[in-house]
Amino acid sequence: MTEIHDQQASLARTCGEESAYRTTRLIFWISCLSFALFEAWSGAHFTNPDGIAYLDMSDAFLRHDWHLLINSLWSPLYPFLIGIATWLIRPSSNLELPIVHAVNFVIFVGLVAAFDLLLQKAIVIFSPAQDGIGRAHEPSRYAWKYQLLGYSLFFWSTFVLISGLRMVCPDQCVAMFVFLDAALLLDVYSGKATMRTFALLGVTLGLGYYAKAILFPMAFIFLGVAWFAAPKKQRTVPRILTAFLVFIAVSAPLSVCISRMAGKPSFSEAGSLNYAWHVDGFPPTPFYSTNRPAYLKHPMKLLHGSPAVFAFDGPAPSTYTPYLYSAYWNSGVTAKFDLKKQWKEIRRNVMGFFSMPLASIWIWIAGVVFLLALNKQSLTFKTKKILQTWPLLIPGVTAWGLYMAVHVESRYLGPFILLVFLGLLPAALSQKPEDAHRNRILIPALLSAIVMAMSIVFIVHRAATLPVVWAKKQFDRTAQSLTQMGIHSGDKVAIIGYGSDDMIWARRDRLQIIAQISPTDANEFWLADSKQQSEVYDAVAKAGAIAIVTDAVPDTKRSPDWIRLGNTRSYIRFIGPLPSSK
Repeated sequence: MTEIHDQQASLARTCGEESAYRTTRLIFWISCLSFALFEAWSGAHFTNPDGIAYLDMSDAFLRHDWHLLINSLWSPLYPFLIGIATWLIRPSSNLELPIVHAVNFVIFVGLVAAFDLLLQKAIVIFSPAQDGIGRAHEPSRYAWKYQLLGYSLFFWSTFVLISGLRMVCPDQCVAMFVFLDAALLLDVYSGKATMRTFALLGVTLGLGYYAKAILFPMAFIFLGVAWFAAPKKQRTVPRILTAFLVFIAVSAPLSVCISRMAGKPSFSEAGSLNYAWHVDGFPPTPFYSTNRPAYLKHPMKLLHGSPAVFAFDGPAPSTYTPYLYSAYWNSGVTAKFDLKKQWKEIRRNVMGFFSMPLASIWIWIAGVVFLLALNKQSLTFKTKKILQTWPLLIPGVTAWGLYMAVHVESRYLGPFILLVFLGLLPAALSQKPEDAHRNRILIPALLSAIVMAMSIVFIVHRAATLPVVWAKKQFDRTAQSLTQMGIHSGDKVAIIGYGSDDMIWARRDRLQIIAQISPTDANEFWLADSKQQSEVYDAVAKAGAIAIVTDAVPDTKRSPDWIRLGNTRSYIRFIGPLPSSK
């Protein structure tokens, strides 16, 4: 064991002294941070609907309503970090989203560092020198090629699959903890782990659960891998027990709170709800129909029957409670396994790999297959080399399988796909001793260049479309127009149609959407006579709303009270007299 450690230390020193290795590492850091800054700047005023939910949760930090940070569907770590930043800076509503993207950049720096740590450990542990087949000069060549492809994989996974810093979501936090967990597993696998390593593994597994619920079941996969990866089993039992107890101690407060909220033992309702929605076919918004399902424990209040108008005052005030408290409104939904439906969802998720951005994975698959074909090592050796990387492959494949059974999005799979490819590269890059003098860098360099170029195209395309051109102009103008018309923070409004886009301008002005004419009934409302529309207005007013906002273009001849919000596509109708300035 001492000899192996000495070999690893020697290889680590050799790699660290190689100018190509150090230069590639420097270029990687500069490139990642530069493009991250570009994305944070270009998308500074952009958010997705999920981001509004996390921003609403972050308000709990400022108000000291700590219980609102606990949500059975949304994880608390990311909004907690946003809450710290907003508490320190106290930004205006116009600067709130730029501050959030600054938080994303700080998280990204941690993500880069976590992956860099993982990559350095993987290079050393899976080097051909550890198999006794490498010559003195061959490991450094292998290390440089592995490093080049590994950094390209990270760039692609982060900026294409996870969508970089544009999305206001915790996926970068998730990736950071996944890479830290994997790096600690490699320490265990190499025999260098101490009791402190296992305790740290328990901490990172526990904190990862606070970042996203999927990392709770994955924690047991990582612990299982750590158990089998440890070379000395007689010393492993107390260490694994330490990691497990630390994980339980860190994760227990959140899981206990969620269990109380759900009324049953639960670490999160996200998995069961997504299974019910995507596999079993339950509607995510069952309140959009007057024939509301009997299983709902918290049905929304029906203000008007035809057209249907619903009111939702939710378990706590928020921008749009049907989104933030979706688990509350869907309480009563029960996921049931159905083999036929399960197989149908798996097929649908498989087809998702033929549409962008997940389709870009085929470039990597083709590249790795080509490198394996070029490698003159025997099939037995390649298989053995792949099996040696099982501490990376098992967590990656397991998470992949969990998502494939329920619902797949590229940002969910990003870090786990990367683990799988990191596990395949050693078999593709290890050469026979007699072939070690052949550099064979052209194919890895070409694959790296293609993927980097494709990733940059994605980054530039995003910057030129969604964040600046659409989100900033549309939602900010809507919010500004509402303010100019006398609507202020804390006011309550109703909407016609979908609520996902309306959440953004409502959050900008700190408004609460408390009533809604469902999308399926919107057309009926516009075709209704003046008496029916007046009944709707009266019902919405009684619910507490002072105005109704819509993205549709009303017939101003039939309904002259609708006012266009500046030069946006939105219109507003005040219910009663116009609000006075406060």
